[in-house]
Amino acid sequence: YTPAPRLKLSGSYSLFSIDADLPEAVRPELFDGLHTPRHQATLRSSITLTRQIDLDTTLFAVGAIEALRLPAYTRVDHRVAWRPRSPVELSLAVQNFFAAWQIEFNSPATAVPEASLVPRTAYGAITWRF
Repeated sequence: YTPAPRLKLSGSYSLFSIDADLPEAVRPELFDGLHTPRHQATLRSSITLTRQIDLDTTLFAVGAIEALRLPAYTRVDHRVAWRPRSPVELSLAVQNFFAAWQIEFNSPATAVPEASLVPRTAYGAITWRF
């Protein structure tokens, strides 16, 4: 959705529902379908501040994972990009802007599913388009 020439909004919503008859040999607590949030939503805004500067903000809302006793959470990511010359873009992004860490689900294929702490992350990028 573009409510103004310099503002773009986009969003998504996912509903995960599974009805599986698991064989007796499969332990339900290890079934990945039980370790997925039922609800997930994303809202993103992209604002062109000037011809050279963009500001992007993304809001993530993730439902609880009851099988792992993980609570629902909300996360905000920010990104600012500057184009000093036409093919070059410099950007700085911060993930998990409002919290020092976030509990999220980690599902290695060979291990028992478990929660992990994901710290706030900042990174920069240089992009050359041709």
